[in-house]
Amino acid sequence: MPHILLVDDKNLMVQLFKCHLEVHGYRVTIAHDSVTALDTVKRKAVDAVITDISMPGLNDEELLPQLRTYQPELPAIIVSGYTRNFTWDMDDKTKLFSKPVDLPQLLASLDVLVHAHTELTRAA
Repeated sequence: MPHILLVDDKNLMVQLFKCHLEVHGYRVTIAHDSVTALDTVKRKAVDAVITDISMPGLNDEELLPQLRTYQPELPAIIVSGYTRNFTWDMDDKTKLFSKPVDLPQLLASLDVLVHAHTELTRAA
């Protein structure tokens, strides 16, 4: 069962995503801030992270690179209501979704990212 780290300071969003992911066979760990997210990845490997950009503490442009110091190939889905102003370069292991999120589309992207990460991990 793939393990997803879900990072968002808004509890309603976290619960919605968590329920949807669990129904589709994912195990979910929740972090409501960047400190908890970093601590989670330091302690245990996750198969992907879904994170908001705008949160207390580190924003995603700061958080994701720090998470990847512990897991360099960590797939990520960034969810934000501020995608028009988003200037960060995306790579093949990072996807960006605007709020409100189309959950089936997010799940399809997550499936692809997790599958690619699993294949990469097996090959190593």
